[in-house]
Formats: sequence, C-alpha cells, structure tokens
Amino acid sequence: LNKMRTLLLFLLSASILIALVHSHPICFDLAGAISQSNAYCTDYNGLSCCTPSQDADIKAAVQSAVKDATCLSFITKTSCAICDPWGAHLFGVEDENPSHFPQLCPDYCTSFYQACANAVMTWPQGKNPFDIQTSTIAATYSTRASFCERYKPLTRA
Repeated sequence: LNKMRTLLLFLLSASILIALVHSHPICFDLAGAISQSNAYCTDYNGLSCCTPSQDADIKAAVQSAVKDATCLSFITKTSCAICDPWGAHLFGVEDENPSHFPQLCPDYCTSFYQACANAVMTWPQGKNPFDIQTSTIAATYSTRASFCERYKPLTRA
C-alpha cells in the first residue's frame, strides 16, 4: 500500500512538473511578463504583459471608442487580454499575422456579439482591434455566426 501511494505521488509530481515545463507565460511581443500593477486592466495586476503606459493607452482607446456600458464591459475584458501573461496564444502569436483581437470561446463570443454588435464604436486612428472599417460590428458581420467564425479559437492539426 505504501509503495502504491509513493508511486501515485511520484506520478502526480511528475505530471505537474511536465505541465509547468510545457506551459509558460508569454506576451504578445513574445517577451516575458513582469510584476507590476495596472490601473485599468486590473485583472492582470501582479504578473502582467502591459506596462503602465500600455495600460493607460488601452483605457484611453476603449473609453473613447465605446460609449455603450454593456459593450464597454466586454470590450474592456477583451482589450485587456493582451496584458494576460498566458494569453499570447489568444491572439495567434504563433501565426504569421497575429490578430489584435483575441480569439473567443463560442459561448463568450455569443454574449460579446449580443452586447456589442450594434454599439457604435469610434476608435482612435490605428487603435481599432477589429478587421472592420465600419462603426458597428454588425455592419461588417451581420450575424453572430459570421463574427464568431472570424474570432473562433484556432485549431491546430
């Protein structure tokens, strides 16, 4: 019985070690995260990929672009994802053309589209994270399905 416990404990420890070795924080710019506080993207206080200047830029861009309160909440969460020390893969940094908007899980994408599809957004020059030239998401993506297809998580073969 003690040998069995020892073996199980060893296997569990080895599994955790392997997971730690294979998963590591990486930022959008492929640099490592740093320990700091964010005034706007507070979900990423502590270990963050955003400098205070980048955090302030995100706040300024988002708050000037989006006036709808419900949509603002979603845009803030997705815009701040770039500060996530584990989130670079959400932007497809492994690909030739990474996105400036994160990939969204299906349920979250549905909620995002419902909240933001018709919200008017006036992004500062060069700050629009979407691949659209219109003032609403719905003007480019008329259905939730088309929007969520564009921003779905990548699948690797």
